[in-house]
Parts: sequence; C-alpha cells; structure tokens
Amino acid sequence: MARTDGQSAARVKAAAAPPRPARGRPAGTGAAAKKRVAAPNGETGTKILDAALNLFVQSNYWSVTIKDIGRATGLNTAMIYYYFQDKEDLFRATVERAVKHAFVEFETRTNNTQSAEEVISGWLDTHIEQLDLIRKFVKISLDYASSNNRIMRIDKAISAFYDHERTILTAAIKSGIAQGYFRLVDAEQLARFISTFLDGVMARSMVLPKFDAIEAINELRGYVLGQLLV
Repeated sequence: MARTDGQSAARVKAAAAPPRPARGRPAGTGAAAKKRVAAPNGETGTKILDAALNLFVQSNYWSVTIKDIGRATGLNTAMIYYYFQDKEDLFRATVERAVKHAFVEFETRTNNTQSAEEVISGWLDTHIEQLDLIRKFVKISLDYASSNNRIMRIDKAISAFYDHERTILTAAIKSGIAQGYFRLVDAEQLARFISTFLDGVMARSMVLPKFDAIEAINELRGYVLGQLLV
C-alpha cells in the first residue's frame, strides 16, 4: 500500500516540476529568421511539428529537408520559415515539444501523489501512456547522435529530458529513504538504472515488433519497488 507524507511529497513534486524553456530564441541570420514572427503553436504550428516528428522518425535529422516537411504538410517552405528559423530550430522545437508532453503527462498523473512510491510508478506509467511519443523521441535522438555533427542547442534539448528524469527519480528515492519507507540505496545509481532500462525498452521495441514494452516496464516496476520497499 502506498504511504503518505505531505511535506516530503511536496519536495519530490517540486523537484519534478518541468524545466522552464529558455525565454526567447537566438536571433538567427538570413531572411528566413527575420521574417519569422509567429510562435510555433496553434493549428499550423502543431501541424508542422507533428509532420516533422514523423519524418525525423522515418528518416533522420540529417536526411529530412524543409521541402520534405512542406510536402508532408501541404505548406510552402516560406510558411515553415515563418514559424521556424531553419531545420535546426524546427528539430529542436520538435524535441522540446516531445519532452514537454511527457512531463505534462507525468505532472497530470501525479498531481495528487502523496508518496515516493507513487512518484516512481507515475513516471513508469507515463512511459506506458506515452509509449509511442517517447519511443519516437528516443529514435530521433539516437539517429541524431549517430552523426559526428553535433549542435549544442539540440544536445541541450535532448539532455533536458534525461536531466529532469534523473532529478525526479533521485528525489523520489531519497524522499522514500528519508521517510523510512525505502531501504538505504544509492539513489542516483538506481535512478540511472531505471532511466537506462527504460531507454533499452524503447530501443528493443523498435527492433523487435513483437516485444511487449508495457510488460517490460511493469516488470521493471516490480523489480525496483521490490528492491526499495522495506
């Protein structure tokens, strides 16, 4: 049965608050950057981001062009440049949107959570609920990382997911230990294990279509809580 401690749970939830996006955007160069005046939201922005994500998954960051995204959306490239400075800006926005959706789902799911056990389960349930989205995030991140050409802004956008995941899990484990509900373990090491296992589940589910990712995540839940609960 889940145990409660209001103050400790509040501290865990504070650590779990989604990272705030940086204000503003780099000024960029060229006519496209100067003309872009719209924020990438609303129906058109969402249409572009959805199409971009699917194309980046099907191919990879380096292969997809703005023209490809234009054809997929039925929009001309000028409209895409109205919302995004360039392909780098669009890919970064695609990554950040996927990360944001995952953490919004987690926050919604754990809004009334009162225990460290429920926070950990909430993160695993988020991977089940958002399986397709997180799998796509892992796919485009792996494809991007396979190249020697790295872009700092994109690296930071991808790292934000793992940094925040580590913060959530480490804080929850430490809270459970402090409350006396969890055994004494290396919280950071266990958080890293959970994160790595989840990435492995996503990768394997892409390689082996019959692999049951949900079953694997639930098995992870049983193992981790079995190791933690006193």
